Amino acid sequence: MAGHPYLSLSYFPYGARSVFAYSIDGDGLLTEGVDALIDVAKKTGTRFVFYINKQLCENDPDLKEKLLKISEENIIAGHGAIHNGKDSYEENIEDLRIFDEWMESLGVPFERSYAAPRGMYCHELGRALKDMGYRHSRDFGCAIDDVPFYPYCEGRQDTVLQIPCDGFNVCRLLGKREEEGLPKPTAEEIIAMYERQIDRKLERGEPLLFFCHPQYFGLYAREVYPAIVEYVKERDVLLTDYAAYGDFWIRRDGAAYDADCADGRLEINKKEWPDDVLLLKDGKPCEG
Repeated sequence: MAGHPYLSLSYFPYGARSVFAYSIDGDGLLTEGVDALIDVAKKTGTRFVFYINKQLCENDPDLKEKLLKISEENIIAGHGAIHNGKDSYEENIEDLRIFDEWMESLGVPFERSYAAPRGMYCHELGRALKDMGYRHSRDFGCAIDDVPFYPYCEGRQDTVLQIPCDGFNVCRLLGKREEEGLPKPTAEEIIAMYERQIDRKLERGEPLLFFCHPQYFGLYAREVYPAIVEYVKERDVLLTDYAAYGDFWIRRDGAAYDADCADGRLEINKKEWPDDVLLLKDGKPCEG
């Protein structure tokens, strides 16, 4: 009636073109890799989220020192107690309880965000995460490479926000090269692969969300990571982290407004409105 086809909410904070974030699955914390990641995060002014697994990290004699060093400028989050999927709600609750108690015993601050071991997300894990006070889960369980969403299962929405991420990572590339009897990729090759993927994702209007492991990406990070950060900055992409982007999406989901048409004019009444969420009219920011 007012001549506008739709209203929508921005997918990215402050109407940015896209966001870039990189996370690390802590399936062990190789010292050389961790040190490199800490250095490049500081150099680029970004923050990694390190999802830490108890089973694969607890025997590291320098674990607490490493975690405290990571947490100075980066983020620690959950990757479970046992590095495997758990089918039932009860198993997942127990695993999360063990992980939480372990982290508290170490005295290391951590965000209530999660990544499923081996990517083995299931609805019962999502329910357990919600009941244990977690806010979001970085997983591939219901989608790969998309915007955040709340998974439904059999008509139920009783899980935390899921943040899908891109399936490409350096450790899988190294494994593929080894299986094919080919030499390891160079840093230049890896940078070119990331750039091609970034271009494809920007064409589709998607977030730039990547992940890897310290024992693999850390060995290339000093050359690769600053190059890809600079590449996205040149394309007006907002630098963020997984936890911050997940929290943005939760605020976005809570934005409330009324829209009506009076005398052919669109009238909008914003009720609960976060500053970093934009209301878009025909794809452009709407102030009214």
